[in-house]
Order: sequence, then C-alpha cells, then structure tokens
Amino acid sequence: MATTATASGRLRILCLHGHTQNGIIFQKKSGVLRKSLKEVADFVYVTSPLRVMVPDLPTVEEREADTQQELSEGMTLLNCPENLNHQVGECPGLARNEPYFRDTSLWMLLFSRCRRSIIMPNPELTPCTWWFARPDGAVYREFENSIAFLKGILETEIRYNYMYNYIPGIRRKPSYRIVIPYCAGMQGPFDGVLGFSQGATMASLLTALLERPHLQSSVGGHEINHRPFRFSMMFSGFKAIPTTFHPLYNPPIDTPSLHVIGIMDTIISPERAQLLTHCFVEPMVQLHDGG
Repeated sequence: MATTATASGRLRILCLHGHTQNGIIFQKKSGVLRKSLKEVADFVYVTSPLRVMVPDLPTVEEREADTQQELSEGMTLLNCPENLNHQVGECPGLARNEPYFRDTSLWMLLFSRCRRSIIMPNPELTPCTWWFARPDGAVYREFENSIAFLKGILETEIRYNYMYNYIPGIRRKPSYRIVIPYCAGMQGPFDGVLGFSQGATMASLLTALLERPHLQSSVGGHEINHRPFRFSMMFSGFKAIPTTFHPLYNPPIDTPSLHVIGIMDTIISPERAQLLTHCFVEPMVQLHDGG
C-alpha cells in the first residue's frame, strides 16, 4: 500500500480496540507492531465511550437502581448520628479532626458504601464496545454514539491560547505572554486506521464513511470533517450484518486495505473474515497460522 505521511514526516494511525477491550489493553497487545513501526508511525489508541455491562447488573435500569440504593444507604448513615459515629470511629484520623468531621463524613461514606458508582474502576479492567448487537446481529445499538465520539477524535480545530507567566515574589502582572496553538481536545487528523475484531469492523465502516461523505448523516448519524483515510488495516475483522451498512460496502471501498486473518481463529472464522475483504477494492490479505 502506497502511503504519504503527514507534514511531520510520520504516519498518524487511529487504533480501535475489540469488543470488551479498551485502548489500554489494545496498546499493550499490539506492542510488537508499534515497535516495528516506531520510526515511521505514531499510534493513537482510543477507548469507546460505551461500557459493557457487568454480568450481575445486565441492564441500565438495574445499575441505576443499585446506585440509588447505595446512595440511599449512605445518606441514611449520614443522617443517623449513632451510625455515623460508628463509621468514623473506625477512622481515628478523621475522628481527631472534629471541625472537619461533618464536611468529610459524606465523602467517606460514599467511597466506602458506594463502591460501584463512586470509585472509578481500573481503566485496564473496564470492558468497552463500539456497539451493542442484537442477538441476531441485525441491529447495532448506539453505533451513532460511537461515531459521534470518533468524530470528536478525528476533527481538528486549532485555537490559540494566550498564557501569562508570572515571576515568583513580584506583584502579579504579566512578565511576558506566550501564544500557544493547541488542539481543542481532539487528536486528528489521521493518515490511517487500525482495528482489531469489532474494532476492525468499525475501522471498515469509518473508512467507508470518510470516503463517502454523502452517507455520513443517513448511516452514521453525524457529518465528519476529515479527509478519507489513506489506508485501513483490519485484524480479524468481519463484515457488518445490518442492512443499514450495505451502502457503505457496495460498491467496494476504494481505500487501500490490509486484512490480517488467523486460520485457527475460533472467534472470527477465516470464512467470516474473508467476507470483509470482498468489501474493498484490491484488498491485501495476510494469513497467519494463529487465532
């Protein structure tokens, strides 16, 4: 695949993780690839905003009910002096600072009682997904939300930030002003995209959306201000099932593509992965013996 790097001379590649993974996990698992291309490419790993629900709370309603119950328990303890004193008695450091007791007790209770809803989980252990598929695969729920998220990653808006530097010990007045251009929370533009499993399928759909902007609003729900990718790399990808996406695959996508398929893959069979290659013009296919 012939590619042209950005003005910096390096390729910038957007990396999309698989189902129940996240950007941190994918970054670690693709370490060999990153090291082999470290002289020519920068890899940007992102994590989908859609979290996979924990098994014991399979629905949004149940998760919200559980959160409300734990918050209610915390407020009950806060409003009941004997229970509250018992809780603080377990923390001598807090009990010794009586003036700050009332201000900090609620936070202590929230962190001790509302574990699921208040304490942030380890990012590495947070399973995420790019959509929630119906059992028959005919509908990808919340796909548009993922596209909205990726739109924010792809689009670049340069703004200018006026920063003032102050000299310690001197009356607060500007000593000099620095003008710094920065990207407003965004990370594009990108030369290409790389995806694994579900992320590879998302990569194929995103590639098609950028190549065919007239379909962005009707299929993806959002218009994306980004040039078409120069290349798309898909590892263990599969063709999206919903008929909504058929216009993205037909006619085949022109963007140069690389498809890596595992012959022994038991999750995404080689036959299923091959279907995605047919959605691209002159795809480059690489088979390997692993899964």
